[in-house]
Amino acid sequence: MTPRRSSTWGMGAAILIAVLAGFLIPHARTALVGALVLTGATIIFAVAATWRLRPSWDADSWPEQSSDGAVIHRRLRRIWLAQCTLAPLLIAGGIWALIEGRAVGVLWIGIGAFTLYTATSGLKRMQAATDPPGTPE
Repeated sequence: MTPRRSSTWGMGAAILIAVLAGFLIPHARTALVGALVLTGATIIFAVAATWRLRPSWDADSWPEQSSDGAVIHRRLRRIWLAQCTLAPLLIAGGIWALIEGRAVGVLWIGIGAFTLYTATSGLKRMQAATDPPGTPE
């Protein structure tokens, strides 16, 4: 069986095990067992997901990942722009939650403000960089 097929079967089995663990957790006598089974299912899912990257079982190493500076630069810029777009929505949701009387709004505002700060500072650092992406040090 190839690693991709094993990965698919492993992730499917992990999902089924996790669903079954969900039925164990609400009952007092089986709650601890359900939590342990859910933890095991999460680990199985993670291992099976990493198998998806292997080209074959005989391969000695993982596939080569591109470390091109320009590609990494573009990906980071896209991620930071997405964060700058979504952070105000998170802050607005936090304000709405506070207006509704839910204390979790403070957490949402804090996470949104931190996300907005890190994304904008990352974009500023990227724009201020003097070396073009991909230049060796």
